[in-house]
Amino acid sequence: MGEVRAVYDQRLGRQVAKKGPLPGVPGAAEALVREAAIAATLEHPSIVTVYDAGEGPDGLPWYTMRMVRGRTLREVIRAGESRAGLLRAVLTAMEAMAYAHERGVVHCDLKATNVLVGDHGEVQVVDWGLAGQGPSPSRGGTPASMAPEQARGEPTTPATDVWALGMVLREALTGDREMGGAVEEGVEGVRADLWSVVRRCLQPEPADRYAHAGEAAADLARFLEGEWVRAHAYTPLERLARFVARHRVAARAVGLATLGVGAVAVAATVRVVAEREAAQRAEGVAVEALAASDRSLAQAWALGARSSSLLFRRAEAETLAARALSLAPSPMAWGILVG
Repeated sequence: MGEVRAVYDQRLGRQVAKKGPLPGVPGAAEALVREAAIAATLEHPSIVTVYDAGEGPDGLPWYTMRMVRGRTLREVIRAGESRAGLLRAVLTAMEAMAYAHERGVVHCDLKATNVLVGDHGEVQVVDWGLAGQGPSPSRGGTPASMAPEQARGEPTTPATDVWALGMVLREALTGDREMGGAVEEGVEGVRADLWSVVRRCLQPEPADRYAHAGEAAADLARFLEGEWVRAHAYTPLERLARFVARHRVAARAVGLATLGVGAVAVAATVRVVAEREAAQRAEGVAVEALAASDRSLAQAWALGARSSSLLFRRAEAETLAARALSLAPSPMAWGILVG
C-alpha cells in the first residue's frame, strides 16, 4: 500500500526515509496517516523514529523517518548467523513489541522481513501500516504469518502479535518460514525448553499463548540467561542439567580455590619434609580429604532436601537435592528429584 524512498533532508544535511501511499490504491492514504500517527507515539530504540509528516503538492500524505541500513532478519537467517545472535535479535524485537503492547498498539504484520538488523547490530521493527490500538478489526496481513483468529477476520489483540513472533522465532531456529498444521513437538538440535517458547507462542487459541510480547520476551530471556523457562515442564534430569549449567562459573571458582589451597599445602610439606615421596603422600591425603569433604557436604544437602520434602517445600527440596548430586552420588537426593 505504500512505497519508501531515500531522500535528502537539506535543512539538517542528512539522508532519511520518506514513505508515501501508492497512487490509485484505495485506502492507502488513510492507512499511511494512521501508520504515521501510531508510529510517532512509539519512542523506543528498536522502533523506527518518525521525523516529520505532511502532504505533497498532489495532496497525498507522507512522513519521514530514520534511515535504517542493514538486512532483514530473514536475510540474516539465510546468511547463517549464529543461533545466539539470531536469538538476541528476536528477543530485541519481542522487547520492542512489549513496549508497543504496553501502549495498546498491535502491529498485525510481524514477520522476519519486518525486523531489520542494522550494520552495527541494531534491531528495528518496521512497517506499522496495519497496526491498530486496542482490539481492532483485522485489516489483513501476511498469510504465512497470520494467527488463526486474524486469518478468520476476527479482532486482533497482543496475542495475535505473539503468534507472529513465535513464527519469527521458529524461522530463526529452523530456517523454515512455512508451517503446515500443528507446530512440531520438537526439532532436532533445538533444546526442548527453548522449543517450548515457540510452542507457547503458536497455540491455536489466543488464551493459551503468552498474553503479550512482554511475557514471551521474559521467557526467551530466561533461556538465554540459563534460567528455567516457565513454558516448559522440566524433567528431574533436565532440572539437574540446568542447575549444573547455571552454577558452572561458581564450580570453576571453587575448583580454582581448592587448587590454590592444595598448592600451598604441598609447598609447605615440601619445605618441612624435603622429600618428594612425602610430598606426593601429602597431596594424596589432601585429595582424599577434599573428596571426603564433598561427600559430607553432599550428605548434608541431601538430608536438608529430605527435610524440605517432608515439609512439602518441593522447590527447595529439588534445589538442595540437585546441589547434593553435583558433588557426589546420593540415592536419597536422586529419589527426591525423581519422586
